[in-house]
Amino acid sequence: MIESEKYCKPCRKSLCQGKDYNKKGCSDCYLISSGWAESALTKLLISFIYLPWWHNKFRCDACYSKLKFTSDCQKNCENCLIFYTGCRFCLTTNIIFGLTNQSQCKKCKRTTIIPDITNISSGNSYLDNFLVNIRINLLKNS
Repeated sequence: MIESEKYCKPCRKSLCQGKDYNKKGCSDCYLISSGWAESALTKLLISFIYLPWWHNKFRCDACYSKLKFTSDCQKNCENCLIFYTGCRFCLTTNIIFGLTNQSQCKKCKRTTIIPDITNISSGNSYLDNFLVNIRINLLKNS
């Protein structure tokens, strides 16, 4: 075994368990997790998935539509309102299933602002809630 492969590269935790050896990395650094966050626009809970790697696809994982890039580390699916926000510092990705104006990296705790959300908001919270709920209901029923 090569000496540099005995430890997880991100956290330097030992990958050797006696004679057993995990080549993929430690479970702390490569664990997919999920959670809930409050939407800044609708004030409803929206779900997110945390990927411990950089999401490098150009199509939405849900509907396979082409993703719209808002920056080098942010992209979204205009069809199903899924936002892919990558952290430049630790190369991880948050997949957010709803409208929000920021995202926090689970690994390094840095907050990323999602600037494209202002194009969706009309300034009238009742109208915004109504339009977002209609779009979400249409997506759920299709």
